[in-house]
Amino acid sequence: MSSLFFLASDIPFKKLLNPHEKVISINEALTLGVEIPDYALNMDLDRDKPILLYMDREIKYHPDTNKIEDGNFDDDFSIRPFSPENVFGIHTEKPYCAKLEWHRYTEGRAENIIAYIREHLQNANELELWHIWLDDAETPVFKRKSYRLSELTTTVLKELEGVPLTTDPLVHYCYTIKQK
Repeated sequence: MSSLFFLASDIPFKKLLNPHEKVISINEALTLGVEIPDYALNMDLDRDKPILLYMDREIKYHPDTNKIEDGNFDDDFSIRPFSPENVFGIHTEKPYCAKLEWHRYTEGRAENIIAYIREHLQNANELELWHIWLDDAETPVFKRKSYRLSELTTTVLKELEGVPLTTDPLVHYCYTIKQK
């Protein structure tokens, strides 16, 4: 399975796209000088339909140190709404969810995510930040913390991002952030 970092709320989330990633067509990719494998060029595809993920930065994984190198851009993340009914293993009571997609924690990204949360909480009383391991094998143990918005710091996000996601027992982490 895989880990999931998501937000949950009583009001819908605004979609925030990663400015370093976009889906482009084969023709756009060729114009940008992107190398396209021969098999993709020989397939019967609409070359003007966006189907390829294009990134303006390189992501390197170093297995010897378990580190990710990604350019350290502060805006290198996205927040994408999804329906909790469509994902098995979501245990929030909130009707609206949004996936937080980031390759790793950085101070700048955390500051921008907190700004997004502040903006969201102008219209909501609270939201939940979840970090879970998606697994349908068992009922998870929930570890919860609660913070007022004024207490939400980059350190809190760093802590939640770094929690050990275990499967024996399966543990889900939820930090509730309250407006006041």
